[in-house]
Amino acid sequence: MAAEAEEVIAVGVNCRAPEDADPAVETAVRSTGKPVVVHPHSGESWDAEARVWEGRSTFTAARTTAGVTPGRG
Repeated sequence: MAAEAEEVIAVGVNCRAPEDADPAVETAVRSTGKPVVVHPHSGESWDAEARVWEGRSTFTAARTTAGVTPGRG
């Protein structure tokens, strides 16, 4: 749907674990041919019963430039 819509200039991947974000971005690019914006969560796990995040963050600042294509952002 997004691939055919001229009004859609980019697609997004949101709230994924950092280790799942890269494959999701690759799928979004392959499916749409459009730029992709990604906003992963920290990598911790949500405990819905206790209503808290658990574990350690797996997101690092180095990931903020992973996969950036020069000239495209």
